[in-house]
Amino acid sequence: HSSMIAEKVLGKDVTGPFIDFCIHKLLYFFGKNKSGYLLESLKEDGTVWDTPEGRIVNPGHIFEGMWFCIDYARGMDDDVISSALSIIQDTAEVAVDRTYGGVIHRFDCYGKEGEDTLKTDTGELKPDDKVDWVNCESLYAFALAAVLTGNETSIEQFRHLHQFCQTHFKPERGGDWYPVLDREGTPLRKNKGGKHRVAFHVPRALMNLSVLFETVS
Repeated sequence: HSSMIAEKVLGKDVTGPFIDFCIHKLLYFFGKNKSGYLLESLKEDGTVWDTPEGRIVNPGHIFEGMWFCIDYARGMDDDVISSALSIIQDTAEVAVDRTYGGVIHRFDCYGKEGEDTLKTDTGELKPDDKVDWVNCESLYAFALAAVLTGNETSIEQFRHLHQFCQTHFKPERGGDWYPVLDREGTPLRKNKGGKHRVAFHVPRALMNLSVLFETVS
């Protein structure tokens, strides 16, 4: 995504080959990975690390990567868009919490029992915790899917997530979102700052959504 932004300065001749390389790595990451999901890493031979850490599927990273691909390919490469949309829906089938709403932090690619808590930069997180940046990236990915396909399922997917975020992440008096919620949507932490709080996810997602809907309205 940084290369997409830098293209305005460096030119497509410089950034294009690198972006194409990255998109190919993202969309054709499967090979011997038979899990059906994009994973954080694979063995050198392309197979899955069959460990709790190796089997982790991180929906936030997947949705973020897929909207990068779609944004770059719009108007140029329908195959890239089709592949990215398919990956979004396959991931959403498991990542969207149909009981309480929102997108969970992670899940096991084989449905096995993993570690109950995972130490991250934002503290210990359970698999079904709801993290602000994960839901931000999901929002824009779902919005793109809704706009590009016009599919009612995709539209409802975006609407439901948008409502969840407005109800649970956004404080009643406005301001920055809460960083982490439990599965039911109750804030686990209310501190808005901190050493590891990444500042760009919320404003970038809201900006991208505004520009997208203004463009297609």
